[in-house]
Amino acid sequence: AYIGPPSEHARYEVLRSAVQELGRAGVLGDLPPSRQLPHYHDVSGDACGGPAAADGAAACGGNGGGADGAQEGPRRPSSSDAMCTDATGAGAAAAADGELAALRALGRALRRAAAEAEGFSGRALRKLPFLAHASGAGLPVPCGCAQFLAALQGAAARERADRSELTAG
Repeated sequence: AYIGPPSEHARYEVLRSAVQELGRAGVLGDLPPSRQLPHYHDVSGDACGGPAAADGAAACGGNGGGADGAQEGPRRPSSSDAMCTDATGAGAAAAADGELAALRALGRALRRAAAEAEGFSGRALRKLPFLAHASGAGLPVPCGCAQFLAALQGAAARERADRSELTAG
């Protein structure tokens, strides 16, 4: 039976794991293993139009599903949750808020890249970070995560354009 391409949630998580691995390997200098990108439901997105709810359900119609309507399990605590609960004092809380905002901004950029990769197979998604870095975008090693995510979105757009060019003639 044909299963079809991955949902936006699945695309986000595949790309998220690849980006985290690049951070662990030192390709992304500002994403060490201690910094985790937020999970799909922890990011406010264009598809849902607002910040993610604390329970991860109300942001996308309140049914617990993702932007594509698929049912999701209960929301897992993320490292950004730990940053909020482990911080002590006003200075640490402000630093945690700044870190959380930065991680959510990176998550939104990753979500845009996942949306751009609509229709891609899992194998194509795993290849996309390599294409982004090898595309000649002039990315240094190590490079910044935001810079890499912009290149990732561009690589997805180029791949989509190449595919439509192939099918058009």
